[in-house]
Amino acid sequence: MTASLHCAVLPRQPEQLARGSCVGHQQPDLWTSEGSEAREAARNICAGCRARGPCLDWAVAALPASDLAIYAGTSAADRARIRRARRGAA
Repeated sequence: MTASLHCAVLPRQPEQLARGSCVGHQQPDLWTSEGSEAREAARNICAGCRARGPCLDWAVAALPASDLAIYAGTSAADRARIRRARRGAA
């Protein structure tokens, strides 16, 4: 794992995220991989996750733009677009 794909100290998460499909997953590196196949697998797992909504809200509001991991099925670029759209709607 490269340093650019891992944020050592993440902001506090909502409790709902403890029920996420990624929690305890046998392949946790899927969410931080640089490989497109692994990242797509992470996105697919997130797509059916019951914590996706709270995860997305948390990731967009709390994570730094430098965190390149997959959260709620989104990449850092996806989250940047969502942030811009939400600022524009406010």
